[in-house]
Amino acid sequence: MIIRRKHTSNFTVIGNSVVDDERLRADEVGILVWLLRQHHDWEVRRPALMRHWDIGPVSTKRIINNWMKHGWCQ
Repeated sequence: MIIRRKHTSNFTVIGNSVVDDERLRADEVGILVWLLRQHHDWEVRRPALMRHWDIGPVSTKRIINNWMKHGWCQ
């Protein structure tokens, strides 16, 4: 059972298009949602993503390449 909570503070609004994009794998959606909640001027660094998500360089490259392929980053 999924437990839905009512949020009144400290929450993020994300468009459904991110989670509805069937071209993205679960890890790609999850990390992308996490990135979209960061401050607008926040800079993405591959080593930081790898440390935070405990993923290796091959997975990181696949994730970022797939985002670029489908227009989620440049």
